[in-house]
Amino acid sequence: MLAAGNPPDLVRDAGTDVTPYIASQGLALNLDSYFAQSTIIKESDIMPVNDVWKWDGKQQGQGSRYGIAYGATLLANSDGANAAYDSWDIGVTMSNSQFVSVSTSGWDAARQADGDLPVLTYLHLAPKSALIDKGVNVGLPYNGKAPDLGAFETSG
Repeated sequence: MLAAGNPPDLVRDAGTDVTPYIASQGLALNLDSYFAQSTIIKESDIMPVNDVWKWDGKQQGQGSRYGIAYGATLLANSDGANAAYDSWDIGVTMSNSQFVSVSTSGWDAARQADGDLPVLTYLHLAPKSALIDKGVNVGLPYNGKAPDLGAFETSG
C-alpha cells in the first residue's frame, strides 16, 4: 500500500523504536492539531506511557505526538498485574538520560572468548537515574534500598 502511494489511515506498531523513523521520514501524521481541536480527548488525558509515540526530531518521548495506544493495547495483557511501580506511575520523566546508553550499536559484535554476549551498556541505568531503587522486591537479589526499575540492577 505504501509503495503504491495509497497508505492506510491507521497503522498498528509498537511505538518503541519505530516512532523516530516513521516521523522523521514523513510516514506519520503529526496529531497535535487534532488533539488541540478535539472535544473528546485532550493531550492531558493521555497516560505518559503513550509518550513513546512522541518525537521532536532528536529525542523520542518529547515533542509532537505521532500515535496513541488504542483500546488499552499497551496494557491489554496485564490483567492481575500490579502496576504500582511501573515508570508511568512513579512520577519519573522517562528520557534517554535515565540510561547509560540507548544505542543499539554493538549488538552485532562478536561474542566474548568464553561465549558470553558482548559487554554493552544498552539500557543500563545512568549513575543518577531516577529509576534506581524504584522497583519492588520480587525475591530476586538486588543492591540498594529496593530493586532498580529496568532490565539491569546497578552495582550499588
